[in-house]
Amino acid sequence: MIQFIFHTALYERGESYLAAEAALLKKKKQAADFLAQLPDRPDPLEARIVAMLRRRIAGDEDFVRCLAFFDQTEAETAPTVQGEPVPEWVAAKLLQDFGPRVAPLLGIYLIKLEEIWPFWKTAGSLLYLGKLAPHQASPYLLEFFVGGISAQFRSLAREGLLARADAELIARVDEHLALIENKSAALRQLAQDLRARPS
Repeated sequence: MIQFIFHTALYERGESYLAAEAALLKKKKQAADFLAQLPDRPDPLEARIVAMLRRRIAGDEDFVRCLAFFDQTEAETAPTVQGEPVPEWVAAKLLQDFGPRVAPLLGIYLIKLEEIWPFWKTAGSLLYLGKLAPHQASPYLLEFFVGGISAQFRSLAREGLLARADAELIARVDEHLALIENKSAALRQLAQDLRARPS
């Protein structure tokens, strides 16, 4: 059962991810023991998801405070004329209160929750990551740039990447390009093989 919940958290997004994460948090010790015994994952994104989940289940104080800040901010601004907070303010507040410490949480949440998060959370989190050093934020911004749904939000991720470019980021981009090109080549070959089959 715990393995099924974990795989749901690992591969699903939106409400399905949140439900799986909540189930892992509820099974705290069992989930912590399961995650502790997992072998290292070769996929970098999966490895970062596992690392974040370990900290969530351990009750990481910064993660808890960050999510409480989101809840409080949403509750305080919803009844106002403005209706939601300004993303630039959210980013500045996150940086002021947490420094880079919540980048692993928000970097994964951006990927997992973009489709259900309100604009201010997604934009604010992307702007926050864009203010951090490359080694702290670039892996998350790049994953979002490649896999994000909204062109507007992917543009924010792109701006953050360009503002903090370094040799490691360029190498990561080259790795993503090679992976995409390999998949494209495989798809082209499949298309050729399908067309060559007798109808």
